[in-house]
Amino acid sequence: MVGAASSITALLACASPQDPASSVIVDLPHTPSASAAPVASASAPAPPAKELAEGVPLEEGRVRFVGMVRPTKGGFDVRGVTIDVGELEAACARGGARNASGDALLGAKLRIDAELVREESGNGVESHERVQRRSGTWFRVAKMHHAELVAPPQTVEGELSRSKGLYAVEGRLVDTHELDRMLASKKELVGRRVRLWGQPRTYVCGPNEQCLVEGSLPMFDVARAELLP
Repeated sequence: MVGAASSITALLACASPQDPASSVIVDLPHTPSASAAPVASASAPAPPAKELAEGVPLEEGRVRFVGMVRPTKGGFDVRGVTIDVGELEAACARGGARNASGDALLGAKLRIDAELVREESGNGVESHERVQRRSGTWFRVAKMHHAELVAPPQTVEGELSRSKGLYAVEGRLVDTHELDRMLASKKELVGRRVRLWGQPRTYVCGPNEQCLVEGSLPMFDVARAELLP
């Protein structure tokens, strides 16, 4: 028989023909059942960020990528990802950047560790709000984990000329449409002096493209520009 006490009392009857009432009582220690043992709960560690090399398409989830900071509607753009201005400034400051405010970040190359979500234009957005949003498909940061400065903004200053259908300044080629949009000038820019902030880049030409003898073009990606007197 099992009682409510912490020990189990076993009654062993040792009756004999001479003494039918004789019995032996033995106390056995209580052993807790295995089901009563506490189970330690362990939460699964957060998945590491997926490294996206240059040229690899963006994707949702936690990723790590490198890109240049550009201005865009609603904040900054880093490799096609929209990031809130205050959020990026705070992340860069935590990452050790000395000057991580406003225009000082434009043209800087950063390594971003963040969780991305995909956005589609027009999904659940009223028509009067759509004009203030980007069109097509893009990505935004749902959660910023880390931002690290890879290279500060580089500056190029000089007189604009034309070469191979692009602007040229100080031996670097600049995208014509990009610079026209930034300067918003109705006058001819060739011959004007400019100051540009951004990053140098070497474009490797394909077999059927017109290029320099070396097979590459020295480009300059612009994030900020101004006309000089």
